[in-house]
Amino acid sequence: MGKWKLIILSGLAIGVSLICYFIIQEIGSSHEKVVIFGEDSSNLQAYKLLAKQFRADTGISLEFIGVTFEQSIQKADAMFRNGGSAYDLVLQYNFSLAPYVRNGYVAEIGDVISPSILNNSKVSEGIFGNALRETCYYYSDPQDTKSESKQFGFPFAANTMLLVYNRDLFEDPKLKQDFRTTYGKELAPPSDWSDYLTIAEFYSGRHPGLHGVCIQGASEGWLYYELCNLLFGMGTGTSNKVYGWEERAPLTIATPKNEEVLRYYKRLFKTSAGDFFTIGASQQQEIMLEGKTAMCLMWSDYIRPLADSESPRFGFAPIPGNVSGLAGGAFYLNHKSKHMQAASQFMLYALSSENQERLIEHGLCSAQKMAYTDSVMARVPYARALRDSLERGVFMFEAGTDAEIISTALTTYVQKYIRGEISETEALSQAQAEVLLKRARFQY
Repeated sequence: MGKWKLIILSGLAIGVSLICYFIIQEIGSSHEKVVIFGEDSSNLQAYKLLAKQFRADTGISLEFIGVTFEQSIQKADAMFRNGGSAYDLVLQYNFSLAPYVRNGYVAEIGDVISPSILNNSKVSEGIFGNALRETCYYYSDPQDTKSESKQFGFPFAANTMLLVYNRDLFEDPKLKQDFRTTYGKELAPPSDWSDYLTIAEFYSGRHPGLHGVCIQGASEGWLYYELCNLLFGMGTGTSNKVYGWEERAPLTIATPKNEEVLRYYKRLFKTSAGDFFTIGASQQQEIMLEGKTAMCLMWSDYIRPLADSESPRFGFAPIPGNVSGLAGGAFYLNHKSKHMQAASQFMLYALSSENQERLIEHGLCSAQKMAYTDSVMARVPYARALRDSLERGVFMFEAGTDAEIISTALTTYVQKYIRGEISETEALSQAQAEVLLKRARFQY
């Protein structure tokens, strides 16, 4: 009997083991997977660091798909148009907000996450207020611009442009003495637009081999975004609104003050390194790392390689003037997602102050003001400048349904102006006329 008992017990043990094996296999195969899609920037790279712990805590796995800036727009648009569900969370910038909502591509936050969960998470109360409104709100009735605004996402990043300056050039004793002799004041990073131009011309005009600035003058939005810092900082901007997603606001492009800005811009262009018409964010980054250019206005999510480099050393500050432009984008929940709750769970997890604080050190431009602790700002060279810029951040970049029309028109005619083909007055008046014509044609 003892032998038979042993055989029976062994059989039971094997059976239990097989059952446990299949249970484990079933549990493993039933894990939800959330697919997160966006530009392969420092922001997306930072969020990847949360995947392992999030799966350990929740059983939900994450797949990140990162592509170029241009591809991120094209691929997301194609999926949405086809009613696809391949991407559960789309990380896209605020100029996509209006078309996404108007076409019913993305879910309203209040329809997915209950008020009690939102309140308990305390995510919203820690976000820079203007950044949240700029990147995540739109009309509740897209056809009625008088309808109340509602929330359609949470900021995955709050980007802005910062002043980046080459400390080796600013701290060079001979250059400092030359500047003091020439201008009767100390050479220091500029805090106003007048000094920005003065310093740019100082480096470029008096010192062979050096350049004052590196301006982004390429198409695809690069010229437009950098120019907006000047148009809103010194001129009348592009339109009269509070948030970029507002529709049908009067244009303020063709004005005498903006003509002054273009004259300033042309003087600045003469001090710029590289081929102006081909320089975007990546090319600007490479030029600054060469160490022969004094300063530039750089997107915050392209700064990390300069902060990591040891020679030359770089400093960081808010752009000249009293205001900074708010950009960035949102976690958009795909309305067709089959993993809506899991995706929203990750979104809230990622936006906790603790995780945001950790990710700032890995290149995230966080919208969570509580994440900019003293210790973070001590360890990340540009974090203080970024926080200060977001604190004073306002609308500068169009994000309504006519955003691309305005960007393209300004780029086209300002490039013509820089080439000397038209005057500053013609550049602005022709750009404004083209926007108004296309607005009327497409009923914007």
